[in-house]
Amino acid sequence: MLCVWHGRLLFPSWYIRHHTTLHIISSRHADSEILAHILRNWGYGLIRGSTNKEGISVIREMTKIFSKGGMIAVTNDGPKGPARIAKSGSIGLAIKNNVKIITVTGSATKYWQVKSWDRFMLPKPFGKIQIVVSAPMKITEQLSTSDDEVRFLSEFINYYQDKADRLTGKIS
Repeated sequence: MLCVWHGRLLFPSWYIRHHTTLHIISSRHADSEILAHILRNWGYGLIRGSTNKEGISVIREMTKIFSKGGMIAVTNDGPKGPARIAKSGSIGLAIKNNVKIITVTGSATKYWQVKSWDRFMLPKPFGKIQIVVSAPMKITEQLSTSDDEVRFLSEFINYYQDKADRLTGKIS
């Protein structure tokens, strides 16, 4: 399972489009239609819906894809945030389906940033882009509550996101 932040979805989507048969969860909201069209054109399979709406059917479809060895991308802070705080469920779903969690994220030296809850980053031409791929997540502690899962997954993704930002000089 590929776990990413909503505002950085473009980086892994572009980077791995020719390297895997990835499915991406995409809401049926009107705002998502443009991105869904782009992702389909890049060759991704889409699972339409969200955890807020059609949650059971989305989880069933994910389970079916995992059972066939497929890979699924989840924006863990979407669709409405708060930014860079994971929702619960991904770790439990990964354990249940015996899949590993990784993150692929990125940053850019030149970019536009949308004034939205997720501060979506769109790289500008001629800038340097840094992609960071994590090792698979190691779940070494007992996660007894959803708060524990949120903290653990948020720290995991943020560690690699901050690394990408440092490599481009976005943060020190």
